[in-house]
Amino acid sequence: MIERMLQQLSPYCGRVYNEWYDEEKGILRQVFIGQWSWMDYFWALTHELFLLTKRDDSITILYDLSGSETIPQGIWLLSKFEWVWNPDLWPPVIQRIIVIGTDPLLKEVLNVRSKISPESIRYFTRVDTLEEARELLEV
Repeated sequence: MIERMLQQLSPYCGRVYNEWYDEEKGILRQVFIGQWSWMDYFWALTHELFLLTKRDDSITILYDLSGSETIPQGIWLLSKFEWVWNPDLWPPVIQRIIVIGTDPLLKEVLNVRSKISPESIRYFTRVDTLEEARELLEV
């Protein structure tokens, strides 16, 4: 029943949504628009996890914050979820994560991640634009 509900969940709910950037190559893009909320993000994350459970190949995730305003207050919420910091608790198909955006807070968040969870930071790369992400994907 839960699977059926998740299948019906629109990928475009709220100001954060998922789309296959290149489904054949296993590249999923999560797009953040304007002033999104943590609830928008968690709904999209739920949908993302559902999409990943349907795959058995390696997946690259693009977190595209290039169209986003600033990261909302309450980022401390992420510290409450062990699975955010522990890659052993992530879907095993996740190969790499590219974070796209110029908000200075993104650099700070990744810097904190490197200190709190050095085993997870190896999955992450931050770039300013989608074009830079495309170039990384071609390598």
